[in-house]
Amino acid sequence: MSKCIGFLEYISVGKGIQAADLISKNTAIDILLSAPNCPGRYQILFTGDVGAVREAIDLAKGIADFNFLDSLILPRIDDKVLSAFYSPDIVNIGASIGVFETMTMTATIEGADTMVKTSDVEIIELRLGKGLAGKSYVIVTGSVQNVQSAMDAALEGVKDRGVLIASVVIPSVNPELIPHLV
Repeated sequence: MSKCIGFLEYISVGKGIQAADLISKNTAIDILLSAPNCPGRYQILFTGDVGAVREAIDLAKGIADFNFLDSLILPRIDDKVLSAFYSPDIVNIGASIGVFETMTMTATIEGADTMVKTSDVEIIELRLGKGLAGKSYVIVTGSVQNVQSAMDAALEGVKDRGVLIASVVIPSVNPELIPHLV
């Protein structure tokens, strides 16, 4: 059975907590993460069947005001992305790395999912906002060609949203840098 995730991002901690309470009481979703983040934002990551996740997003948007920042529904999210939320992997660094950095957590999650679905790359770090003033990034590894292809696919998804900060491919990363990537 494929997994579906929903993600809500607020610029207010209070409004984020209110939304988390509302969707957890009124929909058939399971909250995986509900926590404040930098700089005073609030994030809610949850899972359920596609209908329940859509219902939760719609319900949260129904009470949204200017404190609502962004939302995301990812049906059939790749397991590599779910794993990256909890455990970075720096064991097998390929011929290159790519860093995809955005101004929102939702755009980075969407980019990470696109990258692993369209190219043969592995996620070594998925950092969502903490300690980054709300910015987020994902680092992937693989062959130079696969990393470039992954970055191009992720860029296509955010190019019209105005949230991209950087997209960098680094071939033959210095081995001394690898332990510092996560």
